[in-house]
Amino acid sequence: MTIWGSQTILGYPRRGCRASLWATLTVLAIAPAFFVEPLSAAPSPPAAPSATKAVATKSAARTTVVPPAVVKRTPAEVDAYIQQAGPTPPDWWDSVPLNVPNNVDLVWGSPRGGAKGGKQNLSQFVNSIIQTNPGRWREGAKLLHHALTVNKDDPAALKPIMQGLADLYLNYLADYARAAFWYRKAGVVADLNIARCYWKLGCKELAIPIVEKNANSRRDNIPKIWSDMGETDRAVQAALAIARKPNMADEGCRLAGDACLAAGRYPEALNYYQQGLAAATRDNVKARITDDIEMVRMAQGFDLKRIRDGTWTAEVYGFAAPLEVEVVVKGGRIVSCRVTRHKETRVYSALYYVPNQIVEKQGVKGVDAVTSATITSEAILQAAQKALLQGMK
Repeated sequence: MTIWGSQTILGYPRRGCRASLWATLTVLAIAPAFFVEPLSAAPSPPAAPSATKAVATKSAARTTVVPPAVVKRTPAEVDAYIQQAGPTPPDWWDSVPLNVPNNVDLVWGSPRGGAKGGKQNLSQFVNSIIQTNPGRWREGAKLLHHALTVNKDDPAALKPIMQGLADLYLNYLADYARAAFWYRKAGVVADLNIARCYWKLGCKELAIPIVEKNANSRRDNIPKIWSDMGETDRAVQAALAIARKPNMADEGCRLAGDACLAAGRYPEALNYYQQGLAAATRDNVKARITDDIEMVRMAQGFDLKRIRDGTWTAEVYGFAAPLEVEVVVKGGRIVSCRVTRHKETRVYSALYYVPNQIVEKQGVKGVDAVTSATITSEAILQAAQKALLQGMK
């Protein structure tokens, strides 16, 4: 079975055919029961309860859903939105060719496993080639869709590919509805990644129980997601639980400081950072927390309107080494932000997503970290803020 455009792929309808008919035929002909609901059963996207509404444009080939930038939705609205967007191709689908490398086996496998017969598995290929090349992120998603079709008769092989596809939609393409759809198909319903999807889609009510359920696992991510959702006290509580762990006082206090800083609670942030610095033993952690303390002291008087026009740069310590960010200000507005120097690895989505969000939000407040690259994301935010503060009148 070939990709959508000539035949069909996982419910994506063939050009020129009725969507509901082709989705139904796909389910009956090639897909296991858990693959794809018929497109005709997907409800319209819920309207946003604000001046900005979700927009749906329809054609014979597909339904393209364009979500509003910020919207709150009920659980039922989020579910309806996911069920509509999930089985449909993204708007970029036709413009991206399918590329199936000859040296790649279309099975997921271990990212650390050795290449068999000179071939990589999908996990190795995505980690080493796709994730490190932003120009190929969409190509990677299309390849994984193709791999699902190739492995349609092997449910055990499908699950990790679905989860890999969901990770790609979440962390690299910022397509939260499709990410949630494929997490569900993979049976991932209580993971922090799907909680973040629900939050990004505007429903804290769905996200909170999942975060609570994960309180005792992957604890380093818990304070950040609480902070992103505006639950500062819960973020601090989770961070201090980390600080009580053996050899984790520096990291836990730093996470508590991050949560307070994001909420504008500067004296508390400074207090936690100072505690973290006192407990730190590693030079790289001391460097990060020193940057944090400097940022708090400068941020209290920050006002974007007071930033002079110009190009401002600053450096802070990232995950692997110092990274540099450049911010351009014109007429009291941030017109561009980019990472100009770094030695980070396998966190390329943060290098693009976070600067873009800084421009969109006109500052660092309210910009959340990329799930798989929290330290790098925070470093970019700190460097951007530090750069802007250099331009204050």
